Amino acid sequence: MVKNKLWCIGLALTFILPGFAKKGITHKSKTPYTTFQKNKTTKYRNSTNNAMKHIIYTINFLLLFCCCSKKDTTLETIEPESISYSAYIGETCNLFIDLKANKYTVRNNNPGIASWSYIEKSDAISIKLEADGEGTIDILDANNNIKNIIHIYAFYFNADKIEESDMHPTEKAEVTVEVIDSDVKSLIEKQLWKEIEQKRGTFYSFKSDTKVFTMSYPQTTEKLQGTYKWSIDSLTLNYQNTIEKYGFKIATGRRCYLISSDKTKEYQLLFPNAGIKVVRTQTIWYDHTTNPLPGLVL
Repeated sequence: MVKNKLWCIGLALTFILPGFAKKGITHKSKTPYTTFQKNKTTKYRNSTNNAMKHIIYTINFLLLFCCCSKKDTTLETIEPESISYSAYIGETCNLFIDLKANKYTVRNNNPGIASWSYIEKSDAISIKLEADGEGTIDILDANNNIKNIIHIYAFYFNADKIEESDMHPTEKAEVTVEVIDSDVKSLIEKQLWKEIEQKRGTFYSFKSDTKVFTMSYPQTTEKLQGTYKWSIDSLTLNYQNTIEKYGFKIATGRRCYLISSDKTKEYQLLFPNAGIKVVRTQTIWYDHTTNPLPGLVL
């Protein structure tokens, strides 16, 4: 709007000022002009016209310069690039931004939600989610302008429908038994594989706001309920005076979780003379949630 007004003013001056310049100064004396007076008046008008032309060119140049300067300023204003990171508490991601090479600095607006550290080898930063909530981390350039805004969304483990299943392209259920007595080894493996098969098809739900979970076995319609405690590498279920501790890991693709159980001490008590070294299981939990946490979104 302002630029249009300036151009209109310039255009008006272009037509109006030459009109005044053309008329020059009128001689009101009734005495006829002499040849000398006519020449003098003509020279005066010519100089006036030249002066007016210079004024017009100067005004138009200044208007053009102002408009161009304003346009250049507008082009230099760049919106910060937005990056989103949605994941579970304890997860980390690396952001390759050439921090030192670009002379960038980092401003953490919510250190209680997320922390960051510098990776010197790759000139990147590593972001770790510390607590449930939302926050932002700003990447600033050498002039202290915001180059990137990283939006952080950290969550405690929560799921509406998880199924104990082998639905993963590369991971699978496993039983690991290391024992000297081969007969005991065979016995333990058969027993553990039977338990895994019986629990296959079990459904779980976890509510992060109440820390309550439910579990339903495929053989019955009964639902068991209890409380749970979770971290990025462990899961503890507490129900019916039973406490079960598991290892927890997010599998590739973020749709599945690897749930591991160390039963070494349990079987060492059952078979103290068998020379048991390791007894461990791994099962796959498939998350049927429609929109799982996507992780890093650039």
